[in-house]
Amino acid sequence: MNGVALAEKLPMEKRRVKIGSRQGSDSILTLCVDNPYSGSVRLGRDGLPRAKRVGHGVGLVSVAATVHRYNGTMSIRTEDSLFSVGIVPYAK
Repeated sequence: MNGVALAEKLPMEKRRVKIGSRQGSDSILTLCVDNPYSGSVRLGRDGLPRAKRVGHGVGLVSVAATVHRYNGTMSIRTEDSLFSVGIVPYAK
């Protein structure tokens, strides 16, 4: 399930999807997306969320493949009901 769908399940005052970017002093771009969720998120051995239904969960798999193709890094955290994805598209 994507961040917007997860946020829609929350009370109005807790709904948000935050998208950000920053450029470090070493000129490396970092992209980040986070959203609150309720319940639990299961992560597989590869660190990606496991979909409960067939046909779901393809988005982050595609993102991870693209990040890997360009020698970038991607991290996923689920902490305090906040789902966060951080991406460095190209690592030197």
